[in-house]
Amino acid sequence: LLAQIEAGTLHPMEAKKQLAWEITDIFYGEEAAHEGSAHFERVHQERKLPENIPTLVLTEPKGLLDIMVDSELAPSKSQARRLVQQKGVRLDDVIVDDIGTVVAVRDQILQVGKRRFLHLLPG
Repeated sequence: LLAQIEAGTLHPMEAKKQLAWEITDIFYGEEAAHEGSAHFERVHQERKLPENIPTLVLTEPKGLLDIMVDSELAPSKSQARRLVQQKGVRLDDVIVDDIGTVVAVRDQILQVGKRRFLHLLPG
């Protein structure tokens, strides 16, 4: 792979994807490698939502920080606060910058960082 990259016949991103596929195949099998590859392409390259997002049913409006901690998207309220202040939290693809945000009861997607998602459903 390194020789192909140096020769310019293989893009470094393709080499990383091949290496990730092979490592996943060794430890978890071919099916898991295909699933991981498809997930990476869908979420990180196409910027689409993952197929299996955990859900949380809201019966009443609830504080964003509480939701993040209760659903384990953040280990503590202080960490949740930092994530919001660093603009790492989105509700329906809109950056949330107010730590006092109260989340309304409606169908929406909460994203924390690049890889963590939560589907909020009215209940």
